[in-house]
Order: sequence, then structure tokens, then C-alpha cells
Amino acid sequence: MTSVHVSIRLNLANGNRIGPGKIALLEAIRTEGSITAAARHLVMSYRRAWLLVQEMNNTLHQPAVTTTQGGANGSSAAVTAVGEEVIELYSTNSIEELARTSAHKEFQAITELVRREAISIAAQQRMLARHLKRIEIARQLNSKLKRTSARMLKVTKEPEPRI
Repeated sequence: MTSVHVSIRLNLANGNRIGPGKIALLEAIRTEGSITAAARHLVMSYRRAWLLVQEMNNTLHQPAVTTTQGGANGSSAAVTAVGEEVIELYSTNSIEELARTSAHKEFQAITELVRREAISIAAQQRMLARHLKRIEIARQLNSKLKRTSARMLKVTKEPEPRI
């Protein structure tokens, strides 16, 4: 397999999207049993998770997640049959896997064009130092130009002729 990672985001006709983040949230809700626990598991704020759940529920004909309030065990959430179907259609055995297998040659070709390793931090620091030096030289030239212009204006304080 290539070292290219496929991440597919579906842009739906109604303007909404379903992508890896929402699928991961659905899977976490299925595993954890609540939006709060799923958000914690994904290192996401509860508010963000709740908004994503609302968006998914509003996107589909039927809700992907149902919630219950209070009770002895507190609030809970469950992935519905529609949510399970979305997970199944999107996940490893479907859309992403089809893309990976059908575009394997293209991914391999792109992999061969990519640098084998990222630019080192030391090289990035050297490039940044060069850019900062250029900026400082530009500032000095700009300051010198302003001083020269001010001197020239003082020398030529003759009134402008009227036409």
C-alpha cells in the first residue's frame, strides 16, 4: 500500500457534508454511549460534538443519533439504524476502500513525487533567518529613503508656481 492517506469528504446536494470527523464521532458515540464521552474520547468540545450531531441529524431524512435526558444513569446517546448505515457506507469497506484500491497507481505516483522527509527544523530556521534579514534590510532602506525624502523637501521649500 502507498504512504498516501485517503480522506474523503462528501459534499451533499443540500449543502452539508459528511466526512471522516463526523464518521469518527458517530463511531465514538456508538462505543461510548454518550455525546459527552464521545467528545472527550475524540478530544473535542462537547459543544462542537453536539453541533456536529445536530448537523448530521438535520442532513439526513431520519436522525443518525438519538439522545435521552436524565434518568438514573444520566443522559445517553445512541446511533440509530440510519447512523449505522452511514458509518457502514462510508467506512473502510466502502467509499474510502474503493478510492484507495481504484486509485492505487495514482497514489503511488504522487508518493514518488513527495519528499521522503520533511524539511528539517534547522533548515526551516535558516530560511526564516534569511527572510528576517531581508525584511530588516528592507526596513533600513525604507527608513533611509524617508530621511532622504524629508531632506529633499526641506531644501526645496520654494513655493510652487501658480499657473
